[in-house]
Amino acid sequence: MMPVKRYFILNRSTWLLCVAAALGWGWAWHGATRSTVDGWLFPLQRAEWLVQDVIMRNGSPAPVSTDLVFLGIDSPNYGDRFFEDEAEEVPALAHFGKDYPWSREVWAALVDRLLAAGAKTVVFDLLFVAPGPGDEAFAEALRRHEGQVVLAANLNRLDAGGSAVLVWPASTLIEGLEKPADTMGVVNYLPDGDGVIRRLYYEFPLLSGRYRSLTAQALAQAGREPGEGSRVSPYVPVRFNYGGPPEFTYPHRAVYEVFVPSLWRRNFKDGEFFKDKIVMVGPAANWTQDLHPTPHGMMFGAEIHLNAMAAVMNDAFVTEPSAAWTWALILAAGALAALLLSATENVWLRFGGLVLVSAGGVLAARGVYGAFAFMPVLLAPLLAFNTGGLLCLVQKFFVTLLEKLRTRAMLERYVSQNFVREILDRSDSFEESLGGVRKDCTMLFSDIRGFTTMTEADDSQALVGQLNEYLSEMVECVFRRQGTLDKFIGDAVMAVWGNVRPRTAREDAVDAVRCALDMLDGLARLNPTWVARGRPALKVGIGLNHGEVIVGNMGSPRRKEFTVIGDPVNLASRLEGVTKEYGLSLVIGESVAALVKDDFVLQPVDLIQVKGKQRPVEVFTVIAPADAALSETLRASLGYYGEGMSAYREGRFGEAREAFARAAATDATNTLAKLYVTRCELLLATPPEGEWNGVFVMRTK
Repeated sequence: MMPVKRYFILNRSTWLLCVAAALGWGWAWHGATRSTVDGWLFPLQRAEWLVQDVIMRNGSPAPVSTDLVFLGIDSPNYGDRFFEDEAEEVPALAHFGKDYPWSREVWAALVDRLLAAGAKTVVFDLLFVAPGPGDEAFAEALRRHEGQVVLAANLNRLDAGGSAVLVWPASTLIEGLEKPADTMGVVNYLPDGDGVIRRLYYEFPLLSGRYRSLTAQALAQAGREPGEGSRVSPYVPVRFNYGGPPEFTYPHRAVYEVFVPSLWRRNFKDGEFFKDKIVMVGPAANWTQDLHPTPHGMMFGAEIHLNAMAAVMNDAFVTEPSAAWTWALILAAGALAALLLSATENVWLRFGGLVLVSAGGVLAARGVYGAFAFMPVLLAPLLAFNTGGLLCLVQKFFVTLLEKLRTRAMLERYVSQNFVREILDRSDSFEESLGGVRKDCTMLFSDIRGFTTMTEADDSQALVGQLNEYLSEMVECVFRRQGTLDKFIGDAVMAVWGNVRPRTAREDAVDAVRCALDMLDGLARLNPTWVARGRPALKVGIGLNHGEVIVGNMGSPRRKEFTVIGDPVNLASRLEGVTKEYGLSLVIGESVAALVKDDFVLQPVDLIQVKGKQRPVEVFTVIAPADAALSETLRASLGYYGEGMSAYREGRFGEAREAFARAAATDATNTLAKLYVTRCELLLATPPEGEWNGVFVMRTK
């Protein structure tokens, strides 16, 4: 089990990122709550409100009070909807056939009728700011029923002096009242910054005095003021819960129904329906332009007042956390993200954990709201939690990428680039080959001539420096031609094609031969610089062979290396030694020659039997790529050389000598032709015993 101290040290970057994300979102939330609609942080607060509104709509609604009734004005003109005999019986009905606003005699008659039926209070969510027809009758009704009727007062925008202006009902209505202020309630709801009404202002402290809201005044007259322990605050807005969606929780009944005798009897039981109830009168149609945004959507102003009254009556308010608690929640979210991400290094487990915990946080917030009417700040903690998590995932990705690049760069200093790619990019498939598989590969062995003698007499530091330059050039040639650097054997280089990447045998063999030619070209460029520095020029011998070998991870439990073994590997090493016997720099086996004969100009060297082998093998040297421009003398020399080799293999040594001599005379660089001239002369002087097979037996490696 990892010690606690080490655990936190190893995961300190995770903790730093998560805590930084929490502090960042905490600062953003703190700024957003103090921002205005135009503030750049306000979208965070707006989004928070939207999330909370969703929780509220899907949570437990406030209790619906049966003591509240909504009489709505749902048409500006009811036309001839009423029978003439009913209009004669109830004179107020005649006004409903005219355009709104109707004569205020209607409201006088309505107040008389409702209060006579036993209603507690009649509340008008209508503004009577200017005198109008029927004021005398309405004023008289208000005086008769003072203390049982509430009129709406409007809180206008600030005046030039910076004060709020309260617009009272028309003086023609309230002049005769003993306490006009107790008949009036402020109708306004001050919305949150996004324009949505979520809070109740129970009382408004203004410079001109203290005024109750329409809700507060109605409840006061009905004797339903909040009792001890209520969360209503006189001057501080308090968030309340709605009873449900608009036009469903408190559906309206048309005002005119109160005056139609048949409907009064059938729908309202001759007024018994209104006994001990608070009756709200207000607009109930779109044409009145009295719709306001709420968490449940657009709602008529009268409905909002009714929901607020029910909230006060049932103490259905929403508790919100303090700033300190919100800060603590945001920081806890950051810490939770750090703990989650420190628990595992698996990217998918981390991502899945973020999703599950986020979903759990939403469900927990909904459960807390439903059980305790407590609305926590949700979005900022979720953002802090997920931002910290995503930052850590991104950091993990880049750290892994950088570590992979660093590992790749380090490994490429010791092994081939294609080998590194297989290990890092296709590790699953590559691991399958570590146990040992058979593959067709091309092997290259390169060795410096006379290097042992140089180590005995030369300056060690200068020699090592020269050797490192040489090996660096050779390794670049291997990598450039997609080979795998198998190992260094002192000054020797072993490279393999086909052990790592799945390619065709011809592609591997062609790249191996090109690598050998690149090595010789690179050495030709290095030798003049060494000679200029007083260092000896180097000569190399390179042998190539192709065949089926065993590829795998080989060695002891303490040390293993990825390499190849098999008879073709040994033959490739022997062919490197053959170069010394024939004075060549490059020799390839017959298996390689068969694969690259169309890509390079080849010259047969001999049919040899290397030491330790019974079967002879034909070997070749590479003159140039097939598309290279060869001189006419070289082409002619190679032609003569081919004729001589055919005669030599058939035992016609005299003819062979003549052909080889012409080849050597045509091109002095054809050293093999000169060698075979000498060999043919020896065979002519001392003919071979027995049947001639043209095989040259190697006595050394």
